[in-house]
Amino acid sequence: DLGAGPGAVSELVARTADFVVAEALANAMKEAVAGAVHVQVHREGPDLHIEVGDNGNGGVTSASDLTALRDRAASVSGTLTTTSSAARGTTVKAVIPCES
Repeated sequence: DLGAGPGAVSELVARTADFVVAEALANAMKEAVAGAVHVQVHREGPDLHIEVGDNGNGGVTSASDLTALRDRAASVSGTLTTTSSAARGTTVKAVIPCES
C-alpha cells in the first residue's frame, strides 16, 4: 500500500503507480508470451521508481504501443521509458515525483 505508513505518497501518485503496474502487467501477459514477469517499486529520494519487466518476445515495437502509460506518467510530471528485444523481453520503467 503506497498510501499508508512511512514514505506514503499522495493518492494521485499511488493511483498512477497502480495504473502503470497493472497496464504493464496486462501488456506482458497479453502481448509478450512471457514465462516470467518481475515488478519492483521503491522510493528513492523525492521519486517513486517503478519497473515491470518480462522475458517475453519483445513485443513493444514503437513508442505508440505504450502511449497510455507514458501519458499517465506525464500527467503527474513523471517519465516512462521502455526497452524491448526478442532476446531479453520488455522492461517498462517509470519515475514519478512523490509530491505530484
